[in-house]
Amino acid sequence: ITVAVGAGLGFPVTGLIAQGDRPWEGTVAIADPALYAARVFASVLEARGIRVMGGVTTSSETLPAGMRVLAARESPPLRDLLAVVNKDSQNLHTEILLRLVGIRASGQGTVEAGQAAVQAFLKRLEVPSGSWGLQDGSGLSRSDLVTAHGLVSLLAAMDRHPHAQVLRASLAEPGQEGAAQALGSKAEAFPSAHARTAFKSAFIKAAWGVSRASSCTSVSSP
Repeated sequence: ITVAVGAGLGFPVTGLIAQGDRPWEGTVAIADPALYAARVFASVLEARGIRVMGGVTTSSETLPAGMRVLAARESPPLRDLLAVVNKDSQNLHTEILLRLVGIRASGQGTVEAGQAAVQAFLKRLEVPSGSWGLQDGSGLSRSDLVTAHGLVSLLAAMDRHPHAQVLRASLAEPGQEGAAQALGSKAEAFPSAHARTAFKSAFIKAAWGVSRASSCTSVSSP
């Protein structure tokens, strides 16, 4: 089965499936989620008779003065987002949260600002910052490093944190929902296990120390 990812909204699927075989189901990674969402929005407008001129593009620059908000959508509470991150191993959420932490800490929605906020949070918890090497939010970079002492120190500090129960509730359990379902056959061997489906860097915990509010997605117009 081959899935083609092009410039449009569709994803052509080609290949062969044996007669009587189970249907194929899969997921597709979108290289530029913001641009894809903008294109979908434009297609919805055009389908309702609203002409979109000038093409569709995205930008991370500050909105020009005089823009007005046409619509806004509040995201779920951070506690719900953390459950998706930790149970389903949602890497995109972690990258967005890292930038959100940067915005709440310094007004800059960048990786660097998010990393600075994480380091400040680790310092407040008296977790040795030298035990961590953070390059992104998802932990996918080969340069993301952590020592055993650093990880245990963070977990111990978070166990004393005022929002410790929220973090515990977000963790995956063997045989339960999310990516940890793969451990279902081994659940009896680890009845009290709580785990992360993937190492997402320290900022997932730091998010509670910097921001506890919902984020907001807005659509603006001149």
